[in-house]
Amino acid sequence: MINAISDVRLKRIMNTVVDSPYECSEEEIKSAVSEYLPSHSCGAAALTYFAIIAHICYYRDGLQEDLLKIALVPTVYFGITDSGKVIEWVQRNVTVVQVFKGATGCETTKAGRKWIVEKLPEYENLIKELIEQISEEDRSVN
Repeated sequence: MINAISDVRLKRIMNTVVDSPYECSEEEIKSAVSEYLPSHSCGAAALTYFAIIAHICYYRDGLQEDLLKIALVPTVYFGITDSGKVIEWVQRNVTVVQVFKGATGCETTKAGRKWIVEKLPEYENLIKELIEQISEEDRSVN
């Protein structure tokens, strides 16, 4: 999954957090993730962002709110605005590569998958708040 990312800076960060989680600053990580454009499709972009942030958040605590907001923007534009449904959708579609099986959506690392299964549900209330914040920001722009 990491090797499939074309952005050199983001790839370096994703590799670095495994061995040295705090080598990269919070700002550097947030900037690299937010500036990465994974897809022009909202659904694919959202799943790719979740695959990326899950890997990072597994190794690096304290970035969940900012990184979740980045991943939730295309999720909201895709039309998924219920926090429980977001979690179910991500858990169903962001997987690890399985030999002899076709891709089920978007792949993350084993660490990222563990974060999605074990930790993401803990952020359901935060996800709800962030979805409301994104929707409000979108209404104020339009």
